[in-house]
Amino acid sequence: MKKICYLLSLLLVLTLLVPLAAAPAAAADDVCFISDNGSDLSDGSSPEKAKASLNAAYAALPNGGTIVICGPLTLSRSADGSDYRTPETATGAYTLTSVWNGTDYRATAEAAFLSDMWLYFNSAHTLDHLTIKVQKSTSLYCCNGNKVVIGEDVECIKDGSSNYIGITAGRNDDAAQDAAHGGDLTINGGTWQMIRGGTRNNQKLNCVNEGSVSVTINGGEINAEVFAAGDGTIKGDVTLTINGGTFKKSIRMLGTGTVEGNATVVINGGDFIDTTEITGAVAGSGSIKGTAVLKINGGTFAKKGMIVTGDVGEHEKFSQGIILDASAWETPNADLLTKATGFDKVLYDESKVTVETEAPETQAPETQTPETQATETKAPETQAPETKAPETQAPAETAAETTPANSGSGSSSVPVYAVILLIVSLCCCVACAILFFRCRSAKED
Repeated sequence: MKKICYLLSLLLVLTLLVPLAAAPAAAADDVCFISDNGSDLSDGSSPEKAKASLNAAYAALPNGGTIVICGPLTLSRSADGSDYRTPETATGAYTLTSVWNGTDYRATAEAAFLSDMWLYFNSAHTLDHLTIKVQKSTSLYCCNGNKVVIGEDVECIKDGSSNYIGITAGRNDDAAQDAAHGGDLTINGGTWQMIRGGTRNNQKLNCVNEGSVSVTINGGEINAEVFAAGDGTIKGDVTLTINGGTFKKSIRMLGTGTVEGNATVVINGGDFIDTTEITGAVAGSGSIKGTAVLKINGGTFAKKGMIVTGDVGEHEKFSQGIILDASAWETPNADLLTKATGFDKVLYDESKVTVETEAPETQAPETQTPETQATETKAPETQAPETKAPETQAPAETAAETTPANSGSGSSSVPVYAVILLIVSLCCCVACAILFFRCRSAKED
């Protein structure tokens, strides 16, 4: 009986150790470290075992996960000059970051993403806690209709480039790409060139987007145009929502493309001081078959000569008309709304209008100091009393807190089988206890 008790106790210990040993391994499978100093022969489980290429990182995470850029990582054109496309076999959601488990590798290892090429996403991606160095003048991130989120902590640096990176929620005019199916782009930070909700099309192909498109801008800086749609054909609705950010050029409904549904631009906030125009004007053969609505609920507008226009007289471009709706704007800008042209309707509360204008330039009057002839006098010698500065104690230095990248794919949740093994272990404990007391009772008898 004693031997049975000892064997059951040993089994109990082993069943408790198995889930504890297996849980960290399961969590490590969801993260891969990568840098120029790594090797694709490494397993990518730590900065010391980092991989060296994005292809190897995606291959290690076929079902999604977190790719940690733990040092400088260079993405360059291949020998044939082609751009980079994330593998179509890697269909999960991915996070690209330089912060992991409390360590910011931008500070400790000069981590940065260096790119001189276009980047095409074939699955959902989040970019955050990342430094991007742009090394080519006409870079583009093409989302191909996938959900792409740019986080607040993204820094874009022009490193040998004259422009920043543009982002297209749809696809490019590339015969090698399949048609995009909708699009969901969110920008919370960073500095970018041009934003398109639809397709980037140089009219080589009639690019078709099979679904509705949504673009949300909460922050960051946009240096060129922002298009709610773009080019090509979108078989659905288009919505551009601006809650914040700084805009340097113009806001447009679409470029040369066609929207078969409705097009809506909603401005809730943001800095438009340097914006030249907000317009629904359509270039070329483009058109909107549904209703086109520009809603202004807030924002800062103060540029002289800024215009808000609708269809500029070409009513066939907007089958159901175009509306400027500022009825929910608590402090509507009179200069903006009263000069708006080309809309079928302009809605706002006239009793709430305010006038935002640039501060006039003022020139300080020139004053001439009168000439006076100084007489030489000798100042009496005085001895300044010695004073001792009070000693002050410098405040203690505080270390900056770093927060780990928040990624669902990188979390170390306990697997289901571990819970099952734990329940079995508890049952073994109860059995062992019963056998132990029975053995002891038999021995005493």
